[in-house]
Amino acid sequence: MHGLFFQDTVSGEKKAFDEIWRFDQATNYRQLPLSPGSELFHFDGQTYDESYYQSEYTQILIDGDLALAGHENSLQQSLAAIEDIYLKNGYQGVIAAVAAGSFNLAIVDKKAGKVLFLNDFIGSIPLYYAKSNQGTVVSTNPVALFNSGLFPITLDMTGVASYAHLGYAFGSRHITRELNKLPANCCLEYDLNHKTSKILKGHNNLFETFPERKNYQQQKYAGLISQACHRVAKTSGKTASFLSGGLDSRMVTAAWPKDKPLEHFTYGAPQSAEIEFARQVAELNAAPLHHIIPQGGDIADMMENIFDFSGLACFPERYFFARLMAEQGFNSVNDGFLIDVFLGGDFFHNDSYLSPVSKLAKYLGIFADQNASKYSSEAIAEAYFDSANLLKSYHQLEQYLDPEFIAAIKQAKPTILDDICTEVKRFAQHTDSVAYIFRNITAANRSVNYTLSQGVNARQFLKVNYPLGLDKELIYTCLELSPMQAAYRRGQLRALKDNFPDYAQIPYSRTLVPATYPAAAHKWASILSGKGIYIPGFNSRYKDKNLHFSNWGHWFKDNRQLRDIARNWLLSGNITDSNRIASFFAAIAEDKTRASGHIFHIAGISKWISRTL
Repeated sequence: MHGLFFQDTVSGEKKAFDEIWRFDQATNYRQLPLSPGSELFHFDGQTYDESYYQSEYTQILIDGDLALAGHENSLQQSLAAIEDIYLKNGYQGVIAAVAAGSFNLAIVDKKAGKVLFLNDFIGSIPLYYAKSNQGTVVSTNPVALFNSGLFPITLDMTGVASYAHLGYAFGSRHITRELNKLPANCCLEYDLNHKTSKILKGHNNLFETFPERKNYQQQKYAGLISQACHRVAKTSGKTASFLSGGLDSRMVTAAWPKDKPLEHFTYGAPQSAEIEFARQVAELNAAPLHHIIPQGGDIADMMENIFDFSGLACFPERYFFARLMAEQGFNSVNDGFLIDVFLGGDFFHNDSYLSPVSKLAKYLGIFADQNASKYSSEAIAEAYFDSANLLKSYHQLEQYLDPEFIAAIKQAKPTILDDICTEVKRFAQHTDSVAYIFRNITAANRSVNYTLSQGVNARQFLKVNYPLGLDKELIYTCLELSPMQAAYRRGQLRALKDNFPDYAQIPYSRTLVPATYPAAAHKWASILSGKGIYIPGFNSRYKDKNLHFSNWGHWFKDNRQLRDIARNWLLSGNITDSNRIASFFAAIAEDKTRASGHIFHIAGISKWISRTL
């Protein structure tokens, strides 16, 4: 297990830790008493000796891993170097010195009587905090934060509606009003003597950085991609890989040092394109591929643990496989997170909105950006909401949720749009590109509040590496690409073809055509394959492969225990009634309607609501 938990209570009285954080009693953790009433707990799997450093001046511990610019040290040597940097240049010096890594760092400054919590430039391991007149808690686990008993829980209906519609909320908004999240590239400084805290920003915030645009340079990107993977491999230990038929995990696999062999794990329906192309990548890598499909009973057994660790009920396969990997002796697992966003332009969804020219151009594989100055913030926010909204129709929700709850989340749409407007204005200060605004809103909110739940689930058992997405030099270099150079995976396809041509010969699972094809061909292949149209010699070779690979449908249909858990969670928040939910799940069991993972996502929201009742 991996995580951090800090609490400082005013009275000095506090719950036992095993009442706050759910874990196996055999699990080891580090406990650091800091002052009367305050203590810091640290889970770090198998690497406790490496992840902690102390001297007469500081105590430093890390949840995750990092590499310092210009250093090729062990993790503990890096922590010793961080002390020196901190004593000379403060927290800003530490943030600036980190070259790569996914981490939260805690620095106890003994002389100043302060604890500083610093995160990476993405905020890849969510760090939550809350304070009241009873005390302060900082935790990677949002549920444990409330289990401390130091805070009330007040419902935030805008947060509820945002999570229901989009899967995430914006800024620090959550389903509860009390919970806050440390922004990326920041420091939370807590004064142990005065019981006060403040948020300090780091320099060069990724989402507010827009360097001069430069053309793609083959040799430069080749070097940076290789350097990023070699940097992580040095401290990764025995490493597994989540492998799909996409381009992200493929690029990490291709660039990973050959003297650090990987083993690959994948999941999904046997006839899916994901599995076929993951198998081809693993064969080219001369590495084992473990394809296991969890059953509904396996998923049911882990849902409570998943929620109690992350506060969400999604991506259970990551939990399942991380546990399996840990049982087989792996220390870490690779994830291709974010390289598709910054090198592949995957969040430039504005091409379908605002401008008819953009809508037409995309069918030619040409990305036509728009100028933010030509549109109101409200218009851009509305377009963003439409692009991100998971609930294109309320039909399925109406099958199993109370009409009053559905009406309440519908009524909250204007305040969700207000949140998006705030984000639009934040980024529009720095750029006139609607594409960049869409990308940065999504990366700063969806990625860290939802997508990263995949990594959070795996962190119950392993360290999670993001070799490409959390390498500063690589990602900041990707920022130099214009939207046109990155969009439709253009930058990613080019980097794969230029540097790893054998891997590029394998088709991309979203389009069924080889990664050697130009971006325009992938755009058309995606459109045609999605409509079931296959052209001989173009996208027809793998037409028997399913483009969709979710297992939720058969899990819900075949496993009563899973349906019962979802039912109980939904009932607990009073957002449905027993007759309505019984009828809905009976239809699923009889294969009269299709279930999706969104049901458990809503059930997780209901579980939060139940704590406010």
